[in-house]
Amino acid sequence: MVPKSEKRAKVNPKQRLQESFTRSLEDVCLEWVSYLISSK
Repeated sequence: MVPKSEKRAKVNPKQRLQESFTRSLEDVCLEWVSYLISSK
């Protein structure tokens, strides 16, 4: 098994940035969905 940090280091910065951006976008979407559901 390769450690996560070691594996992640091989990913180029741009791709990593894109991944984190997409992840944060998903988080925001999930927050919005749960907010809309709870506000009904």
